[in-house]
Amino acid sequence: MKTNTVLSLGGISRLRSLLLVVALLLTLGGVSPLAAAIERTRPVDGFREFFLGLGVPDGVLFDGTYMWVTDHYNGTVLKLQLDGTILATYPTMGAEPQFLAFDGENIWVSHYRGSVTELRASDGAFLGSFYYAAYPEELVYAAGKIWVAGAEGGFILQASDGTYLGGFGGYGGGGVTFDGENVWVTGTSPTNSVMKYRASDATLLGTFAVGSGPSGVAFDRGNIWVANFNDSTVTKLRASDGALLGTFSSRGRDPQFIAFDRTGNAWLTHFDGAISVLRPSDGALDAHYNDLYPGNLAFDGSSMWVAVEVSGSVARFSPGAKPSYGKETFALDAAQALTFDGTNIWVTQDGPPTVTELRASDGAVVGVFPQGGNFSGGITYDGTYIWIANGDKDTVTRLLQSDGSMQGTFPVGDFPSSILFDGVNIWTANAYANTVTKLRASDGMLLGTFPVGSSPASITFDGQNIWVANANGNTVTKLRASDGTSLGTFPVGLEPLSIVFDGTAIWVSNYASDTVMKLQTSDGKIVATEMVGHEPLRLAVDGTHLFVSCNAGNTVEQRALDTGDYQHNFGFIYFPEAVLFDGSNIWVTRLLGGVSKLTPSAQ
Repeated sequence: MKTNTVLSLGGISRLRSLLLVVALLLTLGGVSPLAAAIERTRPVDGFREFFLGLGVPDGVLFDGTYMWVTDHYNGTVLKLQLDGTILATYPTMGAEPQFLAFDGENIWVSHYRGSVTELRASDGAFLGSFYYAAYPEELVYAAGKIWVAGAEGGFILQASDGTYLGGFGGYGGGGVTFDGENVWVTGTSPTNSVMKYRASDATLLGTFAVGSGPSGVAFDRGNIWVANFNDSTVTKLRASDGALLGTFSSRGRDPQFIAFDRTGNAWLTHFDGAISVLRPSDGALDAHYNDLYPGNLAFDGSSMWVAVEVSGSVARFSPGAKPSYGKETFALDAAQALTFDGTNIWVTQDGPPTVTELRASDGAVVGVFPQGGNFSGGITYDGTYIWIANGDKDTVTRLLQSDGSMQGTFPVGDFPSSILFDGVNIWTANAYANTVTKLRASDGMLLGTFPVGSSPASITFDGQNIWVANANGNTVTKLRASDGTSLGTFPVGLEPLSIVFDGTAIWVSNYASDTVMKLQTSDGKIVATEMVGHEPLRLAVDGTHLFVSCNAGNTVEQRALDTGDYQHNFGFIYFPEAVLFDGSNIWVTRLLGGVSKLTPSAQ
């Protein structure tokens, strides 16, 4: 049996604040917004994501012709055509812009630190700045006024000149909508409720109980819907009198924003990274999308637009967009590397260092066992034992596959970053030593240590020879497996992080080049180079297809093995890392934790 290892870069906390940090780091990468919008946009199953190079996109708004998107980090607002083309970027003249409203002529922007600014929609000219309360959030135009909901209560501005007209309730909620006659505002203090105000004179017409932690609110042309963040529900009220019509599961954790499409379906974005689409009649789930980490929503009359904070993008869902692939996701903190034993999937985890055995058929946990060290540099199976590379310990650990019992720990080189079984022996690529180590699988005896290129990151076997991707050397090294003799070093792209053998040729992912390359095994000649999604991290093959986890592209691509041509991607998988084929399905670990099981496309 010959098995490759796949390696994850490591997990971090699921805290949402870290998502914003990631978003800022992506912005600091210096990607040109327009170039990103052109180069990283791909239509898939009615879904399209436009990578605009935004710091943190917060609010989205459709003005009847154009889509507007705020950039919280850069203090700007972008004006887009509905094909994602950036028409203009305007300064909002205030720090940390959040949400948007349109009064028929001008764009109004709420700012986290307290101000509301007004821009002329035609050319972005600054018309004024108004400050009346801290932390203004969502805002809406109604009856000639701008209604601004806020964490510390709302306020009303005259749309013609920004004159302050007074305040209103809604403490701690932040959501606001207009039903054609009345304004509805969510609040958490003193009670979890939604308040109804007559738009013409701001008279309070009623306060209605909803779920815990009401956040977003929207009108479906007959009823009011409220997303309840704390109890993960959505409340449906009759707009005419506030009567409760139903309380439904939001079909995701911590719902934030809500909007309706042309068919009347309710779209909810969730703090856990999901989007759920609910049928309005009974709240039944119509569609569900994972791993997008979405924010504010806007409907353009045909498609639903969603701000994606962590990737500096906006996503557009065309009518009837549905995932055309099978995907299940299993909760598993700090998931790292993967291997398959013929029945079950083994997943290494950091903090605390463990390895979890999952039943491949349904993802059920079979067992959890000690790993031996943090910073797992990969995992492989030799037919009897599970082998784990312990990056921080400069060792490999051997577990009995049948019961997970520890069967030995063996020294290798400095920071083993990848591990492989060649049918007889175990090989590790030692990133800090610029070497590979060969161990006898039967007893862990050291058989040799051999020099390779700079920072070896991944290793594979072609039946006779060992191939090593050297991340800092931008090369691959070919060694004769029998004695470790170097048979050549061959140039590839920038920062090769993964290497696999497909039965005929060698494939390499070039993380910093956004490419994959196909090499002849005979002489290392590059026979194909294909552009892929942003930051290709890991590779897997199934005999017909090549699978590429695109780390910053937030998906896994499926490509034709013979040509490398793009065939399909698997939708939203936030920062996918290790990728593995089990004979039927693709398994993927994710930066923020969890393991996804994907069904390959028939293409």
